[in-house]
Amino acid sequence: MKTFENREEVSTQRRSHPWSTSTGDPSHRYYDFRAKPELIPVVLEDLRPWDAYPAVRSLYGLLAWINGPDSPFESNDCAFAGPEDNLDDGFTKRLQCHGRLGLLFRDLSLNTSERAMSHWVEGIHNGLRTLDSDFAWGAVGTTRLRVNYRDLPDGRSEGAQLLISFWAWGDEEPEVFENLSRVIAALRAALKSYAG
Repeated sequence: MKTFENREEVSTQRRSHPWSTSTGDPSHRYYDFRAKPELIPVVLEDLRPWDAYPAVRSLYGLLAWINGPDSPFESNDCAFAGPEDNLDDGFTKRLQCHGRLGLLFRDLSLNTSERAMSHWVEGIHNGLRTLDSDFAWGAVGTTRLRVNYRDLPDGRSEGAQLLISFWAWGDEEPEVFENLSRVIAALRAALKSYAG
């Protein structure tokens, strides 16, 4: 599986955690899945059209684990675009799907540590490289986004969150989702391995 780190910021604008509604679309809002994990399959509108596929149910399961009591992480963003025409010349399949997960350390102070973030990113990429290494129809990228952590004291609130982007390719819709299942399984294993 292809894995890469994008060191460029997606946006120069600093995000906030927690946030209430999106400035781009007020209908998009923050949900605390740690407090209400039952909302995961209900409020993620990008995924609902596809939730008959096991890959999407696996993504719900990954989000439940990330926000559950056995994880040192939590999520604060999720998006998904179902199968569409593949425009990436690097992959010879007809269709692709892609999505993203915004993750952060539950111990908010770790998100302000460059060392902790670098170690986390390195751990994810090292884990992904050893899992399903011959798999050619999936990819995972990471990007560090600037975040203001509102629940930390002033002067210590500037930090980062990890945006994990993922892709899967296939010639037909079922193949895309089979390949997405492999991407989600590898991502879950890498995150769980890092978490210990």
